Amino acid sequence: MSHSAAPQRTRPRTVLAMSGETCAAILAPEALDRLTRVADLVPGLLVTDFGADDPAQRTGLHEAEVLFTGWGCPPLGPAALSAMPRLRAVVHAAGSVKHHITQDVWDRGIAVSTAATANAFPVAEYT
Repeated sequence: MSHSAAPQRTRPRTVLAMSGETCAAILAPEALDRLTRVADLVPGLLVTDFGADDPAQRTGLHEAEVLFTGWGCPPLGPAALSAMPRLRAVVHAAGSVKHHITQDVWDRGIAVSTAATANAFPVAEYT
């Protein structure tokens, strides 16, 4: 009897896009470790400007299937999206995405997720 191999699960190629301060605040070593269990992070790449003239950034964005964003992520306009032909999802580690998600993202059918619900209680308690 022949058994076919189970499909191999792969982690989506993921790029971080946020300010350096945000990255340091939300991705402590433990959180980064958890993220790398489910995502294939482009090593050493933190995008703060989609227009930067950096070959490593261009390659990382070209390979990106998921963009993991936070405060300080630049807007995802047509030029940024054209650099990411494989992009299928934007996962935002904060509440509102109105500062970086443009109509172009929706038009391309890219999935968008936020942490708005998770942030609601801490924000309410703080204010």
